[in-house]
Amino acid sequence: MMNDYSALSGYRSRQRSKKFQSSQSRIRIKAGYEFKLIAQMIEGGTFLRKRESDRTCNVRAKPINQVQTSSVMKSQVGTAEPQPKEYTKKLNFVNFFVGLFLVFSWFPETVLFQAPIIAISLSMLIASVGVFLLSFSQFRLDRRYKHVTATEKDYLVLNIPFYLMALVPGLALLGFKYMLPKFGILTAVYADGLLLIIFLFFARFPVALRLGQRAVPITDESVLSSFSGLANKMGISHVDLYSIDWRKFKIANAFQAGPSKFSVFVSNYLLENMSNEEMNAVMAHELAHAKRKHVMKISGLLLFTSIIGIDLFVVAATLGQTSIWPLISILAGFVVLFLSPQLVLRLQRKFELEADEIAVRTLGEGRPLVSALQKLMTLNLVPADRKSGTHPSVAKRIQRIEQIMS
Repeated sequence: MMNDYSALSGYRSRQRSKKFQSSQSRIRIKAGYEFKLIAQMIEGGTFLRKRESDRTCNVRAKPINQVQTSSVMKSQVGTAEPQPKEYTKKLNFVNFFVGLFLVFSWFPETVLFQAPIIAISLSMLIASVGVFLLSFSQFRLDRRYKHVTATEKDYLVLNIPFYLMALVPGLALLGFKYMLPKFGILTAVYADGLLLIIFLFFARFPVALRLGQRAVPITDESVLSSFSGLANKMGISHVDLYSIDWRKFKIANAFQAGPSKFSVFVSNYLLENMSNEEMNAVMAHELAHAKRKHVMKISGLLLFTSIIGIDLFVVAATLGQTSIWPLISILAGFVVLFLSPQLVLRLQRKFELEADEIAVRTLGEGRPLVSALQKLMTLNLVPADRKSGTHPSVAKRIQRIEQIMS
């Protein structure tokens, strides 16, 4: 009986040992499979895991027209997905803070208009500090996230237009307050004339931009040939094409400028990172802005609403203080000046989608433009779902292009 019991115990012990070894073997196989899967995922790509009995994995790249909002950045930058959101969040904070700082530079002229020399000096000092903070913050962020080769001095030169934008409104207010007691309602002529001069300056903005950013005409024959062919196909008689040296800032961008004489500006960093098809799509998009005269429409709307808003303030200042009409005029002026930028931004986002549609229909396909948008998003560290003031999110633009092509 003891022998039978011992034999039975030995048999059960051997069975438990076999099960344990089999379990260890399965764990090693599964661990090896998981390790292989993780290693392949690190290399980049989209994988589908099959049934447990298959023990294999498939590599499947998503077509461009099937990119989802949550996975666009994963397919483009892999493990660096949190970078664009972190970079954009910090950059938005810097721009908001410095924007308040630059707006504050207008106040010395409004408070110290009886001492214009002191007011102008304080404004210049505040604007200088604001532009320095903007340049230094951009330099630190870009050096950390984009590994730029530009120096702090380069960023200061790049932001000189913001310095001028900070000073001009304050100087205009100073002149406005100085002239109002002497000329009354005729001060509106001064204000309207100043706005018209600014409008005419932006009408010749390409010339100013060429001088400020050292833009040079593009001489590459293949690029010029493709650009001219697209312009003729879209019915645009003459458009100048320039390249801006933004390589050291790692800024990939293209834009159309000039409400009357059309010009397209492309950064050399963008030219170096785009394929020929993608570059054609970008140029078709910018030429669409010229074809529909989007810059002219935006500039005209800004000029019209600005003249109405400022003239309402002039009327309020010349009316008697015993009635309620001055208060109504001031409130109406604030409403016009506050709502007009919101209307302009909304119109600009609409124009971007319209330019995308024209570009897609001109090219006959949407794939190159989608690919270019994804590359722009990666090069500039822009999250797929981020909507700027003037542009819809890349995800929305890609979805719109897919709807056009379907």
